[in-house]
Amino acid sequence: MATSGDLNLAIDNPDAPGGTYVHWIVFGLPPTLTHLAAGEVPDGALQAKNSGRFSGYQPPCPRASTHTYRFAVYALGQRLNLPDGCGAREALDAIRNAAIAGAILYSRFGLGVVAP
Repeated sequence: MATSGDLNLAIDNPDAPGGTYVHWIVFGLPPTLTHLAAGEVPDGALQAKNSGRFSGYQPPCPRASTHTYRFAVYALGQRLNLPDGCGAREALDAIRNAAIAGAILYSRFGLGVVAP
């Protein structure tokens, strides 16, 4: 369960051929966190299922074009009552509804191209 003041991270790709692809949702991150490696889940944090239908980080893998990736961080003003492995839509709706602050970083990535 996330507690008040926790941070929450969602990474997705709105340019995916089948529609927005969720790469990772991790919630219940401590507000003192200063860095997070790809796929690292600190003690007490939980993950929602990604678009691959498993809980965990699925790295970007654009095939033949450049894609946009969104890194969204939210701070909550209340507790979430979500189980580890919940659905992506359920997690994103709960996080966005409880958010008191947030920021989104957009990045472009493709074969031979990395651009902010």
